Amino acid sequence: MASFCYLILLIGLLICFSFLGRIAKHIEISLTILSVIFSHRDSQFDL
Repeated sequence: MASFCYLILLIGLLICFSFLGRIAKHIEISLTILSVIFSHRDSQFDL
């Protein structure tokens, strides 16, 4: 019975980690897009 509980806990942790990984990936993509936009703005201001 205890091993079954550990298995459920392990699966839950794996799901949480995959979910956090997806969120981190989305944040990384949005940050790169924002940095590109800001760099374009800066180049326009330089001109």
